[in-house]
Amino acid sequence: MYRKSQSLFRPSSWLDAGGGVRPTADAIASSRTLGDRAVQRLSMTANLVIFLGILYTVLHLIGCLGLLHGYHLSGLVVALGILGLGYGIRYGSSVCLYAAIGVCAGLSLYFGVLIVSAWTPYSTLRLVLSTWTLWRLCRAIPVMRILQQKRAFPLPMSRYGEAVLRRFQKRAGPKKEA
Repeated sequence: MYRKSQSLFRPSSWLDAGGGVRPTADAIASSRTLGDRAVQRLSMTANLVIFLGILYTVLHLIGCLGLLHGYHLSGLVVALGILGLGYGIRYGSSVCLYAAIGVCAGLSLYFGVLIVSAWTPYSTLRLVLSTWTLWRLCRAIPVMRILQQKRAFPLPMSRYGEAVLRRFQKRAGPKKEA
């Protein structure tokens, strides 16, 4: 039975033709479907970082209002930083990618210490989210390099974002001059 490869760096056509030899960056960049998957993978990773930045920002703002305990102003700065790093990744910054990896590694370590010292389900959820994001960011490093070589930035907007943008543009309509 023939199984199709799902790997970004070893598509099945290269495995059969090259005997398992790794392709060059140019061969990867020239593959249209591979490039599309690379864009999709990096976009999803950037969206995940942006989502976590928005989630942490909202939670810290609610905490600043006194409705949640354990959220402080210093955490709001980190949350806004994560949000900014997500947009930096979307626009092709390797520095933002590595900084996001560092922040997520630090958060994973922090939440791991919280779990060891005083286990709560919420700390476990935060550890899982930050570790998953760290894993996705580490997998995005070679994809970022490929897309930087192709000059594929900024990454395209998601289908949902395009639909919302079209809806707002239809509402606004053409501007009439008075």
